[in-house]
Amino acid sequence: MAGTFKYAHSASVLGHVSLSPFYFFISYSLRLLPFRVCTYFRVVEVVVEFAEIVVVEATAALAAVVVLLLVVALTPSLIVK
Repeated sequence: MAGTFKYAHSASVLGHVSLSPFYFFISYSLRLLPFRVCTYFRVVEVVVEFAEIVVVEATAALAAVVVLLLVVALTPSLIVK
């Protein structure tokens, strides 16, 4: 008898909640939450990886410019000697 009441009560509560306009949205959002978190982490990972590539490439380009400037600056003094 107690089990029957328990199931009847659960059914009535679920029936009442399912009429709420936000129930579907909340349950759908909670089901997608792990996917969204993984997606956000993937996006952050891609952005960080891209930033690392940009920093490495910028450092390499800056080093190349410094070497080129040193060669241009030192070449006349080497030719004159």
